[in-house]
Amino acid sequence: MTWKVIVHKDHARWETTDLMIVELDGQNAERRAYLPMTSEKITSRHAVMQPTLRIDDDSMAELLQAFADAAWEHGIRPRQIEDQRSQVIAMESHLADLRRIAFKALKID
Repeated sequence: MTWKVIVHKDHARWETTDLMIVELDGQNAERRAYLPMTSEKITSRHAVMQPTLRIDDDSMAELLQAFADAAWEHGIRPRQIEDQRSQVIAMESHLADLRRIAFKALKID
């Protein structure tokens, strides 16, 4: 089974975004579509909440990957990527400095 998360921007309805979750079989034919969810106000901090969706671990990993792929396609990036990009920029600057020092020491232009 594979998962597909479809994100559709609906400008006709007050700029809302639709989210569809579909589970596909090996031939990518729709097997199961997950229907709209409802929300419920929780009044107690000690309330026992039921899971929104309960599936096996492998399917959950595939579903989360499908969410990540859909988010990426819509320009949403994980926060950790920005942190890593800053580290890469600092490392590149440091390497450039080391090259200048080495080239100067070896009298290479």
